[in-house]
Amino acid sequence: MILACASSALSQKVSSLPARAVPAPATASPTTDPTLLTPTTATVDLDAVRHNARLIQRRTAPTAALMAVVKADAYGHGSVRVAQALQDEGVEHFAVARVSEAVRLREAGIEASILVFEAPLPEHLPAYARYQLDVNVCSKAVAGALVQLAEQRPPSEPPLRAHVKVETGMERLGNKPEVAAGIAGRLRCTDGVEVAGLWTHFVSADDPEQQAFTRRQLGILQEAADSAGPLPNGRVHAANTPAMLHFAESFRRLDPTFVRCGLALYGLARFPPGVREALGDDLRPAMRFTSKITHLKTVDEGATVSYNRSWTAPERVRLATVGCGYGDGYTRLLSGRADVSIRGRRFPVVGSICMDLMMVNLGPPESAPPAAVGDEVVLFGPDGGPSVQDVADWSETIAYEVVTRVRGRVPRFYVGEEAPSEGVIGHVPRRTADALDGNEAAADENETRKGTTEHDSEAVAQTPSRPTATNGEATARRSLEAASTAH
Repeated sequence: MILACASSALSQKVSSLPARAVPAPATASPTTDPTLLTPTTATVDLDAVRHNARLIQRRTAPTAALMAVVKADAYGHGSVRVAQALQDEGVEHFAVARVSEAVRLREAGIEASILVFEAPLPEHLPAYARYQLDVNVCSKAVAGALVQLAEQRPPSEPPLRAHVKVETGMERLGNKPEVAAGIAGRLRCTDGVEVAGLWTHFVSADDPEQQAFTRRQLGILQEAADSAGPLPNGRVHAANTPAMLHFAESFRRLDPTFVRCGLALYGLARFPPGVREALGDDLRPAMRFTSKITHLKTVDEGATVSYNRSWTAPERVRLATVGCGYGDGYTRLLSGRADVSIRGRRFPVVGSICMDLMMVNLGPPESAPPAAVGDEVVLFGPDGGPSVQDVADWSETIAYEVVTRVRGRVPRFYVGEEAPSEGVIGHVPRRTADALDGNEAAADENETRKGTTEHDSEAVAQTPSRPTATNGEATARRSLEAASTAH
């Protein structure tokens, strides 16, 4: 059942979280499940995600409800685990980029509303109806197809929910303002369709020099909303993370509205100083990406390292080989540019980063730290490692790309006050070897860990009240996911 479009209960939860759990070190990885035997892991702090959601709601209340953006596997953090934690926290609205992402959330028991950002293909619309997903009505063609689908459905079925998109300057998806207003009016009068939103996307809300353009975009959206008329069950919305941080008009001038936050949820942004002081707190990074030293050696002055002899030792040095490479999401663009943290100290990555390995210069043997095989290497994250923004700067990209690159064979472990008792690697759900073998003692021990020690076990999730796929459809979907490495 879709939760009512009212201010989230989240806004009432303004007390600070308990002291968050320290992310489990890489050595906590279980050895009972052979698919988790990898030196490189991502640890996700769900307490940090919940903390960030509360701060966002405090920043934007009372006019706005949080729409948590969990596309691209929650920016690499794991969409199911993050959505479950936020739904338990009181978040009533989510957004994803693809229908497949929304279906995965539904099948995991997420009952809140889910807006799908992409332009829907006609053949995908029945899935929107089946799983009760919110449609991005970004053209007349989509509106027409939605009306046609509504006319074919029994009156007893729940209404199809539409968010009519207004083009205000991105030139990507959306209707001209006058067209959007007309579509909203038409859909509002169509039986079986509910207009849940009229919306747009800011181009450069994080750039103070372009604030005039951002304000212009907001004005165009407001004019379209005025022309469209009242939306009894909908909201006009525009604010994304940059606007939430830097452009309060985007949620103060629209009431009621949504703030669609992704980056801020994962602590990959910072409040401006004045806002931070008013809130008395700041956003917390939620992901810690680590690997391990797998080999140590001393090389002489003049030795060349990695492919194409891309680095030459300027003196006799200790080299640590680390079990992470671009196959784990640590891009080759970081070759010779990045630092990592070992035993609380920073050391440079040298030579070309390989698919599965990379080399780190620990310095001359007489001053090198007493590093050992198995030592943790912090690639990015809180507690002494480089930040995600550091890695983004070194690789000349943005924080969004850094965290979404962490995928495929990298398992995620979850920590926090109420971390779920599952872990995940890629998309493929499995139980641990202990659980399959009926080893109750080991399973009980795993259950009590703060970090997760099992694979995703969606089969045991509570069945959502919304419609789900048949067993055959679910099996086919999981087969496709297992064959894919992209998130």
